[in-house]
Order: sequence, then C-alpha cells, then structure tokens
Amino acid sequence: MDFLDDFQNGRIASISQLKSHIEVEIITIWKELLNIEKIGLKDNFFDVGGYSLLLHQIRRKIQMRFNLKVSVIELFRYTTVESLSELILDKLKNQASLGKESAIDSDVEDVSETNLNNKRKMMMNRRKKKKSD
Repeated sequence: MDFLDDFQNGRIASISQLKSHIEVEIITIWKELLNIEKIGLKDNFFDVGGYSLLLHQIRRKIQMRFNLKVSVIELFRYTTVESLSELILDKLKNQASLGKESAIDSDVEDVSETNLNNKRKMMMNRRKKKKSD
C-alpha cells in the first residue's frame, strides 16, 4: 500500500486518517513479529516482548510497507506505536514536500543489504585467496 499516493490522491482524506492507517500497519507488523494479539498505541515495543534483533525485521517491513527508510536507531527512540506512527507520518510529509523521487535517508542505516552481502562475498573471496596462496 502506498500511503503517500493514497493521501495525495484523496483516498485518505485527512492527516488524522493517514495517521490511523499508519498505526494500524505498525500494530499489524508488531503482532506478526511478536506473535501477540493485543497491542495498544502506548505499549512499549520492549515491554510487550520486543528485542533489539527484531528491530531489523521491523525496519525492513516498515520500509516495504511505507516505501521510506527508518533506521534501527530511530526504532530504539520511537518505541511505541503512537510515537513511531508520528515519525513515519513526519517522514511521509517530508517525502511529499521533497517529491516522491527523493529518498529520505536516516542517520546510520544507508548501507543496503545488497551492499552488505557484496562486501561479505568480497571478504570471503579474499580469505579464500589468501589461504590458497
């Protein structure tokens, strides 16, 4: 679902309605990954069973569902559905004002998984080459 398009095309009528959609998506993501049924807007991610390694999966799902980047550092800072939805809403507004083509980069997380995988492969190849020499 492209929330920004839906808002700009009038399928989501107001900022408060957009925020509600974002909150529902975050709750859905948390329920899926934490395997729990009830999550409130003010529940802290870590208090309901979340842990740091799970934040990477949360980050990926948020990036896929909202088409924007969120860093793990931001997920440590915004630990409730309410605060995280406000962050995402701000990023979507920012993205809309900058134009859809521009990507919003977060603090530290600008290294893509593809780049990480490529770096790992290069390191492994170097190690193999050193061992064979």
